[in-house]
Amino acid sequence: MAYIEEKQDSRTMNWNSKSASTSRTYHMFDYADTQDAILALGAYVPSDIPVATYLCVQPEYEVTPIFSDPDKTLYEGKVTWKTPDISAGGGGGGGSTNTAKDPQEPEDNTSLTVSFNTMSEVRQFGINARRVYKFDMGDDMHIWNSEILDAYAINQQSPMLPPEGIEYNVPIVTITAKTVISYSVATPEWQRARFNQLWHSNDAEWNGLAVNTTMFTGMELSQRGDNNWDVTYNFEYRTPTIGTPESFSYYDQGGLKSVEIVRANPWMVIDARYEEVKQTSTDGYDKTVRNLTEVVTHNIYDQTDFNELGMVGIPTS
Repeated sequence: MAYIEEKQDSRTMNWNSKSASTSRTYHMFDYADTQDAILALGAYVPSDIPVATYLCVQPEYEVTPIFSDPDKTLYEGKVTWKTPDISAGGGGGGGSTNTAKDPQEPEDNTSLTVSFNTMSEVRQFGINARRVYKFDMGDDMHIWNSEILDAYAINQQSPMLPPEGIEYNVPIVTITAKTVISYSVATPEWQRARFNQLWHSNDAEWNGLAVNTTMFTGMELSQRGDNNWDVTYNFEYRTPTIGTPESFSYYDQGGLKSVEIVRANPWMVIDARYEEVKQTSTDGYDKTVRNLTEVVTHNIYDQTDFNELGMVGIPTS
């Protein structure tokens, strides 16, 4: 049966003060030939996609056979949506009005590229875990259909050890902004000031993104023939996590327990500290276990005003 799936992490978006575009990649299975694959892809994808304040239309299709497929029925398709072209209008017979402008001043042409990816973190306790099987020595295995276990330890090898947890994926977004900065602005002093803003997060809402969610991670500069500077800014956005707790296990006389720590912002670092303690088990033997002693939160990164970066054409508040 022929079907289509969107390739993971394939979406890109670009926009500037005048236009926008977006693209997505798809895998197509069990199609007889390229023509059938193109027709199916055209029926599968939307005819328009909003990007920022624009509506991208007129999808363009690029379908490529996967020649390593022995059945020759696998294809990869890339679809690109763009804003309609704006032609330079001109009326017949009329005069023109010119505005005096320094020919070396750059145009308002900032563009953004957005990429969607994931990063891995470790979670020690599950949320709304459901017990399905439980085995007791000497008894048959019991099947549980509806027992919900709130904040249940994940991958705990022994009751005397803290849970090792499991890696899980969280979304991150990388943003690349390209612009041109006038030679009269991008002085050595201006460039040093931008260097000092690296690895700072936004101190106010920026381009629709909440405070302290977007990190300025890098910058590239290249001087052009007209003496202006091509500048590329790199950012990383993380989803706000205010109110989302993280659990850490510890022992006391009542056994294994957990404490929940709220991460106030997605860039905050949580430092869990342990010590080795001896505990006497029911069989009379001493066992050494790692026990949580304290949890400390750190605000490693400062904030900065992204307005100072000079990205023309991008709303900053």
